[in-house]
Amino acid sequence: MTGTATLHIHVWDQNDNVPQLTVDSLDVCVSDAPTTTNIEAFDPDEAPYGGPFTFELLGNVEGKWRLNPGYGYTAGLVKEPGVSSGQHTIHLKISDMQGAFKVYNLSVTACGCTLTPNCRIRQKSEINIGPYALCIIISSLLLLLFLLLLALSISSKREFFTMEPEDCSGGILLQSNTEAPGDNCEVTV
Repeated sequence: MTGTATLHIHVWDQNDNVPQLTVDSLDVCVSDAPTTTNIEAFDPDEAPYGGPFTFELLGNVEGKWRLNPGYGYTAGLVKEPGVSSGQHTIHLKISDMQGAFKVYNLSVTACGCTLTPNCRIRQKSEINIGPYALCIIISSLLLLLFLLLLALSISSKREFFTMEPEDCSGGILLQSNTEAPGDNCEVTV
C-alpha cells in the first residue's frame, strides 16, 4: 500500500548572532581639529535581525570621543582635539534592530600623521637596532656555530687501535742477505 501526504515545514530565522566589528583596532591622526575615522560592523543574521546598527560609546569619553553618525552599518568615531597621542581603549556597544548587542574593546592609536597616514607603519619604521645589540646578536651566532662544531667534532671522534703484526719479525727488521735458511717462527693468534 502507498500513500501521499503534503508536509509543510515553516522555518523561522532567530536573532542568534550579535553585531560584530570588522576590525578591532583603528588609527586616528592627532590634530587641533576634530578627526573622524570609520567603524564598520556586520551581522550574519538576515533582516529584521541584522542591521542597521546602533553604536554607543561607554565609559568616560566626554570631551574626548563621540560618534557621528551613531546609526547605520558604519559609524564615524570623532576624536576631539583634547585627546593626546598614544594607545587608547574605547568601550563600544553595538546593537542590532532587535536589541541584541555586544560590548567591544576598540583599540585606537592616536599619532601625528604628518609623515605617514598609518600609525602602525610609522611605529614599525622607528624600530632601530643599535650597534651594541647588533654585536651581541653576531657574537651569539658565532658562539652557537662554535658549539655546534665542537659537538660535531666530539661525536665523530674515531678510536684507533693497534694491530698485531702477522709476520714473525715482531716489529723489527730481519736481515735478508743471509745465505742460510731462516728460523721457523710460530705465531700464536
